[in-house]
Amino acid sequence: MGGLDCRYMISQLLKADHSRPKFNVSSLTTIGTPHHGSSIASLPFISSLLEPLISTLYRSTSLDIRAFIDLTPSYVNNTFNPATPNDPSVAYFSYGADGTESIYQKPFVYPLRFTFEYLMAVEGINDGLVSVKSAQWGEYIKTLKADHIDLINLLNTWRWETVVKNLDAVEKVEEALKQGTEVKGQDVRKAHTQLQKKAKEIGKDLVEHTQAKKEELKDQIEESKFNAIELYLEIATMLANKGF
Repeated sequence: MGGLDCRYMISQLLKADHSRPKFNVSSLTTIGTPHHGSSIASLPFISSLLEPLISTLYRSTSLDIRAFIDLTPSYVNNTFNPATPNDPSVAYFSYGADGTESIYQKPFVYPLRFTFEYLMAVEGINDGLVSVKSAQWGEYIKTLKADHIDLINLLNTWRWETVVKNLDAVEKVEEALKQGTEVKGQDVRKAHTQLQKKAKEIGKDLVEHTQAKKEELKDQIEESKFNAIELYLEIATMLANKGF
């Protein structure tokens, strides 16, 4: 929804006070934004689950968060878009995403599997929440190979936190072995047991295995097919090449 928020800001909020503009916008690049809504928002059980929660939050805060309910294709196309025209002085770029490969490589219980298959039947290629067709606004750059959770970099963040935690445990084991000190802590003991078992199974030195384990943990991040940082750099390069 961030892309819709940005479009509203450019179209409505910046126009509200031309006498004292705080900043100028040259371009807007959106990634997986439902510019034409999402049929997921039209599912009856989605509305029945979200509406009470959103209504409660709306009454208890000063924030207008009713837009969570208004992401249906009908509302976005017939109400939001006509009321939020593009600013002719701003360049608009957009990316969509195809989550087919990403979603089917994940476990069957992956939360976007159902929504992906539903959207595929209703709107076509999508990232699990937003179709490629809906994501197009202004100049469409390309379709990314990722699902919506990939796009917000959630899994990579979780993977990195896990790797750092495991790597720290392995390094503590290695240091303890070198110094002959007692291994403490649940994570460290677990890593220590796993490393000892591997060492006995294949008859190699335990320290060599700690190094191999460290490299294995580091490689987990590299295995991700979608790299959000690379995408952001690609967008920056694209904008620079276009003169922004």
